[in-house]
Amino acid sequence: MPQMSPMWWTMLMMMFIMSFIMCMYIMYFNSNKYSTMTKKMVKKNLNWTWYFQYLIHAQVYYH
Repeated sequence: MPQMSPMWWTMLMMMFIMSFIMCMYIMYFNSNKYSTMTKKMVKKNLNWTWYFQYLIHAQVYYH
């Protein structure tokens, strides 16, 4: 029934828009909830000397 086609496409478009808006609401409220529950990050001094030893070894080995 070709006369029903505009109604069908309108319904598809409305379903897409409504689902998109619902997804945006869900993402917004999820991100808002997680931002209030963040913990403080503690900075630790890490020993990065192994990386420099690797670089020295790579330069000696490959050159």
